[in-house]
Amino acid sequence: MVGHLLLLLVVIIICYAPTSSTAAGGEVPFYEDCPSTADGTYAPNSTYQSNLAALAAELIENSTEYGSAAGSFGAAPDAVYGVARCRGDSKGPLCAGYLREAFDAAMNRTTSSRPLCELRRNVTLFYDRFQLRFADADFVSGYGNEPEWPLNNTNVVDAPVAGRFREHVAALLNATARDAAAQPDRYGTGDSRIQEGGTMEFALVLCTRDMDPGRCGACLQRIISEMPRMLDASQIGGRVLGVRCLLRYEMASNSFFHIDNRTLHLQKQPTRACSPTCP
Repeated sequence: MVGHLLLLLVVIIICYAPTSSTAAGGEVPFYEDCPSTADGTYAPNSTYQSNLAALAAELIENSTEYGSAAGSFGAAPDAVYGVARCRGDSKGPLCAGYLREAFDAAMNRTTSSRPLCELRRNVTLFYDRFQLRFADADFVSGYGNEPEWPLNNTNVVDAPVAGRFREHVAALLNATARDAAAQPDRYGTGDSRIQEGGTMEFALVLCTRDMDPGRCGACLQRIISEMPRMLDASQIGGRVLGVRCLLRYEMASNSFFHIDNRTLHLQKQPTRACSPTCP
């Protein structure tokens, strides 16, 4: 009897424990946007909150299976529109945990981490491995990428090779973008060896899965072409985060993403020359 009671207690604790602040890997958002206009909030236990909860569950479920999701729930004036997305190397249960933690914080359903944009009707959260946006106006059907947020690595490229470095980054991003647009999950990664010193450059691009190849490619090409305006080209890495598409590149000794058999290798590591006497 005591054993059964202990088992029941464990089940209750597991089922009703609040969302952990480390469920999403302890990440904090790079970008947090939640306008605080007079009509930009909703009341607790309102129809809008119920619709938001239903949409969040749908977006989490579909993103867990497909990597990203977009949709809406409810009718005006309480309709909610949303987009959620996880990075291509953070799929499945890992993606679900990330998004659930963020939605819980945005809807004030967690007691173990601070609320994010509490009771706001229009919320955008950009993290490293996942992003989400929801609003009371339809931003989904137009496939707009706003808001966009650029961020530079603070380390600087040596001046003598800066021009060649910029050309190299553009070539890598363009190739990776073309590949991602042709993939069913609209995700692509690539690397390339920069000749000066044999340093590696890594790139990652991503669109939401509901974008067709042409729309995804156009979104990525636009932010690549606008990089000179948005990012400091003298620095060794940067990213442009958006609701529908994003990019990131870094010059480093190790990649910031999981390399798999889909990763493009634009310039392979040089192999050692060998004479006929080599084993």
